[in-house]
Amino acid sequence: MATPAFVYAFDNLGPERFVQLCGLLLGARYKGFLLTSPGPDGGVDAEDCPTLGELVLESPAVLQETLLQPTMKAVFQFKHKVVARVGEANARTQLLSMYRSTRTRKSEVLGSEIAKRNPDAYILVTNVEINSGFRSSFTELCREENPNIQNYQVIGLDELEAWVTQERQLRTLYFPTIFSPARFNLALKLAPGCTYKQISRWESDGAEYSPDRPILCLTVMNVGEATSYLSSIKFKIYQQGEVSYFMKSPIPSNQIDPLANPKIGEPIEPGRSAEFRFPFMMFQRHAKEKGEYFLDSVVVWDQIDNLYSLEISNEIRELLFGTNAWIDLG
Repeated sequence: MATPAFVYAFDNLGPERFVQLCGLLLGARYKGFLLTSPGPDGGVDAEDCPTLGELVLESPAVLQETLLQPTMKAVFQFKHKVVARVGEANARTQLLSMYRSTRTRKSEVLGSEIAKRNPDAYILVTNVEINSGFRSSFTELCREENPNIQNYQVIGLDELEAWVTQERQLRTLYFPTIFSPARFNLALKLAPGCTYKQISRWESDGAEYSPDRPILCLTVMNVGEATSYLSSIKFKIYQQGEVSYFMKSPIPSNQIDPLANPKIGEPIEPGRSAEFRFPFMMFQRHAKEKGEYFLDSVVVWDQIDNLYSLEISNEIRELLFGTNAWIDLG
């Protein structure tokens, strides 16, 4: 559950600044995300001209618990509540009432701007803390109101809290009284590579090498002000309709690592980086075992449980699993 500091901080943003922050958070995660302009009356909840987000994916991506495919259109609608004034339970009740049609008011999912876009998915984004009961009621109600939309989801306070925690520049900009500039900050980079084997004797003039096994290289750069220590590296995957995490980790400390990975827990000084290498074979075998398989992102935790993530590019997924994949025979 979210901490009170975040509840009141999101309350204080107000509707327009809340939408701005959400747009930046979503835009950082999903290529192709855009915010529409507010209507002439400026209200983010105005039915005639609401401020909406649109996402038309360039490549597959996991949104919450759903795998969205390219060309699918997702529409995001933003609802800001002053939760401290009405309470979490009342805020959820008020939200749900906006998705039930009455004689005088249409459901939000039947609004003219939604109908005009004809989306495949509708996502409610709110600063209200969402529980499992609300998610179920929301999805069921929306499907009754507008069965033409295939997928309904909610992004609530807990998800926004986690995203703000990752986006350190945004959190100091939007919550300056809670967060100071980040002392601990890591930047991630992924690239394909390969190991090499020696094909000539050392005694010859200039030893020669040839590519051997394909590997995925994760570079972790310390761009903060303090020394960091990693506590965990995992890969987020989507399989059989669920999101899970996979990691057969860098080799345990009591074993020899043929890829010469750094040990988890070794210091990474400011301005320095560590590179972790993972054989393609690890992912290819895992995918073969699991059937439906989508490699979404890599997730890194540091010693104070800051979370950093980076999306796996479609180019890397093609090298791992595509028709011209780099096959690692082990």
